[in-house]
Amino acid sequence: MVLQEPLGLIHRYGQPEVTEHRHLVQAGRRGRSQLGFDRVKALHDEGKTLAQIARETGFNWRTVRKWTRLDAFRPQATMAPKPTPPGNFGPGATSVRGYEPVIEPTII
Repeated sequence: MVLQEPLGLIHRYGQPEVTEHRHLVQAGRRGRSQLGFDRVKALHDEGKTLAQIARETGFNWRTVRKWTRLDAFRPQATMAPKPTPPGNFGPGATSVRGYEPVIEPTII
C-alpha cells in the first residue's frame, strides 16, 4: 500500500518509509479515537452517567464529559513539519547550539 504524499512533505533524514509509517500510525490513532467517541456517544444516548461510561470504556471522566458535549469528533490538530537546513546534520556538522564537543586532554 502506497500513500500519496501531500505536497511539500519533508522526509526527515531522507527516509520516506519512516514518514509513511508515521502517517499510517496517526491514521490508526485517529480511527481508534473516532470509534471511542462513537461508543461514548452511544452509551450517553442510552442514558448512562459519565462515571458509568468512564468505567465501561476506560476513558478518563474528563474525556467522557468533553466528548458527550461535542456534536462531532474533532481530532487534535497536527503541526506541519518544519524544514531543517541540511547543514545542521550529517558530515561536516561540528556542534549543536548549546553543546560543545568534549576534548580529551593530552599528556605531552
